[in-house]
Amino acid sequence: MFKNAILKGIRMTTRPSLGQRMKTYERVSNFRLTPRIPLICRIDGVAFHTLAKKLKLIRPFDSTFADMMSLAARTLAGKVQGAVIAYTQSDEISLLIRTDQSEQTTPWFDNRLQKMSSVIASIVSGVFNRELHLSYSCEIGDLPIAAFDCRIYEVPDLTEAVNYFIWRQNDCTKNSISSAAYFELAKVKGRKTAQKMLHGLNQNERQELLWKECHINWNNYSDMFKRGVMITRQERIVETPNGTASRKTWATEIPPRLSSEMGKAWIFRIVDPPVDQEEQVGGIYECADCLQEWKADELNEPKDILDRLLPGDIFPDGECPDCGALCFGKH
Repeated sequence: MFKNAILKGIRMTTRPSLGQRMKTYERVSNFRLTPRIPLICRIDGVAFHTLAKKLKLIRPFDSTFADMMSLAARTLAGKVQGAVIAYTQSDEISLLIRTDQSEQTTPWFDNRLQKMSSVIASIVSGVFNRELHLSYSCEIGDLPIAAFDCRIYEVPDLTEAVNYFIWRQNDCTKNSISSAAYFELAKVKGRKTAQKMLHGLNQNERQELLWKECHINWNNYSDMFKRGVMITRQERIVETPNGTASRKTWATEIPPRLSSEMGKAWIFRIVDPPVDQEEQVGGIYECADCLQEWKADELNEPKDILDRLLPGDIFPDGECPDCGALCFGKH
């Protein structure tokens, strides 16, 4: 009897609690992506054809909508650790993440797939909805809520990462021609007639029809609607307590045609920049507050990073061991 009581007690103490059991279920789907492998994130608007009708967007291209997508992409790039480049066209954003720039580089959120995709979708949705209400609140009473989904996957190397952006830009150009031809023809001929006239035509034939029927040259549209918008880190001169300094911030620019040799060279310089000799020996990092200089292995891991950055801010390299402010590379 005494032995049975002891065994019963052991069974009772080893039985998992309710919280432990729930955590076990959670861990089953807590997938982690492979570290030090390039990651592609694609963020898409959910049911944006309905949103476009509700907002009565200018067709075929709406500059206000495009600016909101560019701001959302720029903000996202500044919030995601390891972001290298972002690209936006239509209602989608693409982001490249690298976690192999140095031996000390650690994955964002430990490469947990659910955490990364949910945070990325939340950031884009939050920024876009904020701008949506600022831009349209005076014109439309019952504004819809815009939502974005996010998918993240690995690509084997940076060559395939570049090929991904070539693919997305090719899609942008194709959709741009189709949208311009359809909506401009619809204004003249009606929607049903425009659909029939465009059926079976390739992209060159659609451009010819657009010129013949509407006297519109597709090449005269803004480049942002033909090739999309790229978000890259660019040098900016900023004011500091000790005078002016050079800082890298996220900014928008119109990319060249990425499928060309010049375009491939352009994007490769961004996703895999050459490291100068001084950086190879060991970079110096400066505190944004006390201006103390540190080496990479002396920096602390930054805490609460999403709450400490503003839209467009560059992601810091670490945290100052003395004052706790953010530190950025000097070179």
